[in-house]
Amino acid sequence: MIRVYNDTNLIGENAEQDQDEYLALKQLRELTNQNGSTKVIIETISNRNLNELDQTKDEKLRHRLQQAAKVLSKESNDHKLVGIHTFFDRFGTCINSPFVVDVPDEEIFAKLMGIPLEDEMDARLLTVAIFNKYDVFLTRDWKSILKKRQEINALFPEIRLMKPSELLAHLHTP
Repeated sequence: MIRVYNDTNLIGENAEQDQDEYLALKQLRELTNQNGSTKVIIETISNRNLNELDQTKDEKLRHRLQQAAKVLSKESNDHKLVGIHTFFDRFGTCINSPFVVDVPDEEIFAKLMGIPLEDEMDARLLTVAIFNKYDVFLTRDWKSILKKRQEINALFPEIRLMKPSELLAHLHTP
């Protein structure tokens, strides 16, 4: 089984902006749905991806992207609780405020930001994928992620950064 973490640019209409990669992504999804296949692909996103979709300004597009994201698996291990502040007042009222870091591993995140990546959100998404031991981070992002592929793979050789067409070619290689 190949575990694939999807970048936000491969969700719904975002994926259709590059027709070649969109067609490759559709073929990958067809491979996933074939029974008896030895190479099963599990596509995943996290709450971080969903938050990024929520920032889409066009309301109709935002709704369509959110609907497209619903069919993908969700990675819940995308943040870390570092503590809870509890306050009691003299009337017995109790207020709990969690302290949450929005990446599951700050060391991985710091290494990615040290490369540096163009977009902090990309570093956050990659941190989730690396921390949760995904095999592939699937993206179309040449501006930030794929441009820095060699540097990222030097630090984190356990994950492959690929476009959908590259993963498809890899799967068809004997």
